[in-house]
Amino acid sequence: MLPIPCVREVKQKMDIVVAKRIGAALESVANVMFDPRREPEWIGGVRSVQLLTGDPHASRARVKRHGSLLGFRFSWVTELVDYTPGSEMRMAIIRGPMQGEVIYRVARDGEQCLALIRSVGRMSAELPGAQWLVRRSVRRDLSRLARIVA
Repeated sequence: MLPIPCVREVKQKMDIVVAKRIGAALESVANVMFDPRREPEWIGGVRSVQLLTGDPHASRARVKRHGSLLGFRFSWVTELVDYTPGSEMRMAIIRGPMQGEVIYRVARDGEQCLALIRSVGRMSAELPGAQWLVRRSVRRDLSRLARIVA
């Protein structure tokens, strides 16, 4: 009997957007969301963070994250592409199981704020249902973020 492959070496496209209204001040949400050192508090897949270039908000700052998904441990490195305090942080994923870009964005929404995460790129391996899993994970991450800043 031949094994059934569940992971193939291909470049699987990924493009997910998840947004959540959070009942907290924009500044509070941005302070947590845009600080890579706080990611292990609210991003379920991030176990630890290593600042590779000092100030994480400096142009081209690099951050190495260690985490896991479905029991697989891995690391990835992002490089800051653009940072607008209190509004947006755009990072290129330059090393790891996915190449692409992650964007964190916050905006006022009445007395609340809208937090948004977009992840665009290609995974190094095809994993059936990966977009669904990542979208679900990001929804949970934003819910944890909302609890922290409430």
